[in-house]
Amino acid sequence: MPCASYSMSNEDIVRSVLALRVLLILDGLDELNKASRQLVEEIVMDKMPKSTGVFHLLLTTRPQALRELPNYCIKSEWIHMRILGITAEQRPEFVYKLHEEMKKEKMSQQDTQKLMDYVKKSEARLGEHFRLPLNLTLLTYLWAASPEDVNSVTTATHLFLRILELIKKRLVNRLVDKLYCSWDEISDHVTEYMEVLYEKSFEEIINDSLQLSESSEQALKKKCKALELPFQEMSAAFMNVTREWTAGGYALHLTAPHKSIMEFFAAEWIHTCLMRNGAKTLKNILEELKCDESSLPKYQNVLLHLCGLLHENGKCTLDQHAEELVQLLTKSETTEQQWLDIIAESECNETIVKLIAPRIGTKLIVRDGHTGAAASIFSHLPESTPVKVILNCEITHIPHLDNFIDELSKRHCYVELHFRHQWKNMQCGNSTDRLKQLSKSKATNSDGRAGQFLSQEAFTPGTYKMFFDTGNYFKQQGTTGFYPYVEIVFVIERPEEHYHIPLLLSPYGYTTYRGS
Repeated sequence: MPCASYSMSNEDIVRSVLALRVLLILDGLDELNKASRQLVEEIVMDKMPKSTGVFHLLLTTRPQALRELPNYCIKSEWIHMRILGITAEQRPEFVYKLHEEMKKEKMSQQDTQKLMDYVKKSEARLGEHFRLPLNLTLLTYLWAASPEDVNSVTTATHLFLRILELIKKRLVNRLVDKLYCSWDEISDHVTEYMEVLYEKSFEEIINDSLQLSESSEQALKKKCKALELPFQEMSAAFMNVTREWTAGGYALHLTAPHKSIMEFFAAEWIHTCLMRNGAKTLKNILEELKCDESSLPKYQNVLLHLCGLLHENGKCTLDQHAEELVQLLTKSETTEQQWLDIIAESECNETIVKLIAPRIGTKLIVRDGHTGAAASIFSHLPESTPVKVILNCEITHIPHLDNFIDELSKRHCYVELHFRHQWKNMQCGNSTDRLKQLSKSKATNSDGRAGQFLSQEAFTPGTYKMFFDTGNYFKQQGTTGFYPYVEIVFVIERPEEHYHIPLLLSPYGYTTYRGS
């Protein structure tokens, strides 16, 4: 098959392929340029309908591009979508395989098991960022080069900054040996080159391209010449370099390793412009950079990294631009889950928290890496806002969990609490202690009764749920029960009345009713 293109015409190749059962995999729907977009449209609109069901297309993309998918699939009878990333269970295996291959290639001498332990323990803190394969790959490379820097990583922006610092340090060390200049001088020159790279990356983000244009490449070459830096080595340090044969010889093309890296570079350019022009607003800067509001959704990750970079400058810098930043993020169609990402990226900056609180909708959904962010926003949300908590990690690894549950227990609202790791792994214990911490709990007396769960003032009309820890009860009785717990949900309409909620229980059955 690899040699077919040399011996067959294009028409014969297409006809032969369409006669087979074909699965075409396209990695990165969100990274298409104009030419590859036209190719996808031709496949979906023409080739697939003609294939009578034997031609299938598998697309991968980041969630931001999902809204574009129906435009490609107008003629498709079936569209199956799943938002995956790398699951929490697969992440230790991912870094294990990658790091072991790096060790085989003599790229690392570090302990793989310690890296896996770090990923497991930091899952709750960085889990949302670790869904992306790129971030896990960067973390593994950082571990191989500088394990001590890994422990300082608390946000996605931290991870990108540490990697960039490592690349720059290694590059400067190589250039000092080659150019016989001082470390400080070379470092300053590399910083100047990086600023031009940031600027050109922003321009390519505007143009929906991962490949630097010819004019961008010429600008980088000109800067290297002025600074007496080797262009090819500078380019290879930060970008993927490909060679293409032309009539004039080989031509170099520079492409970002991943769209997320291009977005981080773009955020660095906005940040640089803000720092140079302290009197200008963020809106002024974006207008000068020809970034119009209608295209803000595609800059969402750029703005998230910008929040992290402003936080790196200190509280005052982020406070100065917080209101504008949140307004722009709102216009970029930021979701409720992403708002918690931004709070976490700012490390719960008080100004950011206050501005984001009114943008939380009818329910607050909290996941492992968001417990600290959620705890910080509680005081700015209405007391009645329902809270759904979904914890996939081992609860002993989740930071701020005690503080989060303490704050949650003070609220008068509907709460759903899911301990998925405990549910899947019974050897890790149950969630009884956390439930007791969250809610009013009592043990039944010798008559099997418990009362006075709430004061008369706190007993208001609404829907209530009582949790009976039947598993521990049967264990204390030396009996095996079929039901590890029982939940009874009921409605209170007249809180001034007396309510008796009996649970008649046997090892293999139970019933309940409203008693007198």
